[in-house]
Amino acid sequence: MDLPNWPELFLATLFFLFMHYMKQRNKPVVSWPLLGMFPSIAINTHCFFEYLTRALNRAHGTFSFLGPALTNLEFILTCDPKNIKHIVKTNFSNYGKGKDFKEIFDVFGDGIFIAESESWRIQRKMCHAHFQSKGFRAFLAITTQDLTDSGLLPLLGRAASQGSQLDLQDLLMRLTFDSTCTSILGRRAGCLSPGLPVVPFSKAIDDGTEALLFRHIVPRSWWKLMKRLEIGWEKRAVHARRVIDKFVTEQIAITKSQLGSVGSSGDLMSSYISSNRSLSDTFLRDTAVNFLSAGRDTSGVALSWFFWLIFKNPHTEAKIIEELRNVLDGRTRVPLEDLHQLVYLHAALYETLRLYPPVPIDHKAAVHDDVLPDGTTMKAGTKIFYSIYSMARMEWIWGKDCREFRPERWIGEGGDLKPDLEFKFMTFNAGPRSCLGQDMAFTQMKIAVATILANFHVEVVEGQNVSPKTSVILSIKNGLKVTVKERSLQA
Repeated sequence: MDLPNWPELFLATLFFLFMHYMKQRNKPVVSWPLLGMFPSIAINTHCFFEYLTRALNRAHGTFSFLGPALTNLEFILTCDPKNIKHIVKTNFSNYGKGKDFKEIFDVFGDGIFIAESESWRIQRKMCHAHFQSKGFRAFLAITTQDLTDSGLLPLLGRAASQGSQLDLQDLLMRLTFDSTCTSILGRRAGCLSPGLPVVPFSKAIDDGTEALLFRHIVPRSWWKLMKRLEIGWEKRAVHARRVIDKFVTEQIAITKSQLGSVGSSGDLMSSYISSNRSLSDTFLRDTAVNFLSAGRDTSGVALSWFFWLIFKNPHTEAKIIEELRNVLDGRTRVPLEDLHQLVYLHAALYETLRLYPPVPIDHKAAVHDDVLPDGTTMKAGTKIFYSIYSMARMEWIWGKDCREFRPERWIGEGGDLKPDLEFKFMTFNAGPRSCLGQDMAFTQMKIAVATILANFHVEVVEGQNVSPKTSVILSIKNGLKVTVKERSLQA
């Protein structure tokens, strides 16, 4: 029997693959024989969100993703506001988290961001009552202001006097985690202590969330095997889970021991335990992990992108400084009751969150067969991912200036903030599961920004690659190196 002519076979294979590529090159994502669209995603993980944006733009907002053969990895990707409104509001009851969601986000247990049905309704009612109380809002504001004054400003002042560089993203994440930790558990984590110590819980959250995105885009059997063998990103995720559980369990035990017969001290855990002593440790653990992660990541990441954007747009910073000067009127800090006067700052934060949403992608799964407004067929059990990051970069949604940082788009003719643009702006979700912490997030961010800008000018170090990290949280990949110079708004 003649041996195969390997050179000819190799050339024939290359020719086949080339012709296959040429045939599909105008499609949103090239689908390869047996491997589906997985190779196209895999080789673009370094610029994952921009790659999805290009693909969605070519597909006019929606396309179907097909994974490798026999893996059952198939889902819909969209950034069409009509489709998103349909799944998060109009036909809300038909779209849940899906059967794999809890497994993918196992580190969050059955907390409010993972729970569904009655469990979700009970938790939402509980946290709504707490978050809307004037006492908790004041507690959060005072905590954030105190941490900014006593922790962050001295670090920035030292860097200014020494002319040294700082990783501003790291500092802001430390600030928001300390603030959130105090608001949820009643105690600081010590993130802004001298020497900037490594906080195991904070690092564990970073390691754990990095694995979550990959669990979405690789076949379930693959990442489950990696988890069992504790290899790759799953090894870090397993270790992170142990660190997170240990930290939260210890903190809840401390809260219980200190609470005794005394009522709530203002933080979430004390309030929950005081109001219902029968709440299980598992429930308290899941609640704490959900809110600690959300409070730290969303505000810290948003503030990091904000300072990068205003550095690149000095005219925006000048307008914010002028607004601060008018509102402060000679004072050293903005009182809580006057934060609402910082309209342009609020608009600039909105614009930051539009371009760089802390959670860039969300997803649901159809319970029953359905048809989306754009005509896409949804079979029962099909997952649909909506890219919040991509929405901001579609001209047909936001106009030709969609990629520009323009806070003015959020301000009406009378100088007030425009009504909420739900379903075009999904950073805080919309519909029944809209974020309860939106007002608190803006309070926290406004205090931090106002205090920093009233005392320092922040300059981003030139030459660094500022780009999104491929994770479920849209942090800056390598941090944000800055230098700071002291200033006074009274000058």
